Order: sequence, then C-alpha cells, then structure tokens
Amino acid sequence: MSDRLTELESGVWMLLRYGRENAQTKAALAQRAGVTAREIEHAINGLRNKREPVASAGCGYWAPRTAAEYRENIRSRRERAVRQLVTVRAERRAADDMALAEAGAATVPIWPTRAA
Repeated sequence: MSDRLTELESGVWMLLRYGRENAQTKAALAQRAGVTAREIEHAINGLRNKREPVASAGCGYWAPRTAAEYRENIRSRRERAVRQLVTVRAERRAADDMALAEAGAATVPIWPTRAA
C-alpha cells in the first residue's frame, strides 16, 4: 500500500477540524466532499492506515489537537471494539445453540420455538 494520500483522503483531511468540539458527522463530511458516506468511511480508514491522526466518536470525526487527546480517543474506541467482540462471541454461541436445537441434538430445550 502506498503511503501517499488519495485525492479523496487529502480532501477529507482538509475538511477535518481540530478538536472534538468541532467534530463533523460522516453525513456532513460526505455532503461537503460531494461523495457518499461509505466513501468517507473508506477515506477515514485510509487516512488512519497511513498514520494520519483521525479521532472519532458518536459526534463525528475530527483531527486531535494533541497526542494525549488522540490516545484517549484510541483507548475509548478500543474499549468499544472489545465490547463488540464479546457480544459477537455470545451471538456465535447463540447460533450454535440454535443449530443444536434445530438438529434435535440438545438434551434440554435451549431455543424456544415460536409459532409462525
């Protein structure tokens, strides 16, 4: 992968404002850049993979002012990712339980049947 920014990545980087108080939503960035929200996501991921500091939270995306601000954002996003992975693990177990129940292999009812 090239470390050079694509035209869209450069454009998104130029649109980002410093500080969480100036965060912009994906939709707002997409409108300003004239692209889709999905293209903004790809550009943000590209910027991050090229070591450009882009912070984010529910309020949107912004350029962090300091390394400490950025590290705090990374810590918060990491915690959220770990919680999501724990949930996915539980979901996979539920799917396994469902499959056992569907196959009649469960020794006790582990998945309720619902009337259609």
